[in-house]
Amino acid sequence: GLPNHSQLLAKLGLSLARFQADENQGFAVLFLDLDRFKVVNDTLGHDAGDVLLKALAERIKLAVRDTDTVARMGGDEFMLVLPEGSGRDASLAVIRNVMAAIAAPLMIQSHEFHLTCSMGVAAYPNDGDNADTLAKHADIAMYKAKELGRNSYQFYTAAMSARTLERLEMEADLHHALARDEFVL
Repeated sequence: GLPNHSQLLAKLGLSLARFQADENQGFAVLFLDLDRFKVVNDTLGHDAGDVLLKALAERIKLAVRDTDTVARMGGDEFMLVLPEGSGRDASLAVIRNVMAAIAAPLMIQSHEFHLTCSMGVAAYPNDGDNADTLAKHADIAMYKAKELGRNSYQFYTAAMSARTLERLEMEADLHHALARDEFVL
C-alpha cells in the first residue's frame, strides 16, 4: 500500500523543484532498513515476511507526519521524504517515532517478533542537490548505522563517502593483487 521506488523518486523530484525555488528551505531523506529481517523469512517463510512488511508499513505511515512520504524501495528497505524541515530536531522527532513504531512487538503466526531498524539521513541542500545523490547519501549513512551496531541512525557526512570509496578501491586492489599473484605467505 506504499508508493514504489519510481513514485517516490517522482515525489522527491517535486520536493526538489519546490525547495530549489526557496533557498532557505530544506528537506530530509531517510533510508530505513529493517535489522535481521531475514530471520523472519528464514523461519516462517516469505508469506509471513510479507504480512510483517505490510504491518510495519502501516506502523511507519502512522508514525510520520501527514506531509511526509513513505515508500517501499524493495525487500525490507523503505525511504521517507520529510519535506517540512531538514533540521536535526525535525528529523529526530520522526526518526524516534518510526523506531518506536517498529520496535513494538508484532505477532505473526503466533510468533512474537521484536524488530529494530537502521536509518540514514541526508538533508537537502547540504548533502546533495538531486534525488539520486540524496538517496545514495542516505543509504551510505544507513550502512554506517548498521556498521555501528544496528538499531540506530546516522546523519550523512562527506567522510562516509570517502570511506566507502576507500573500501571500494581496496577491494579492487585486492582482486588485482590476487590475479597478479602478488600475495606472499
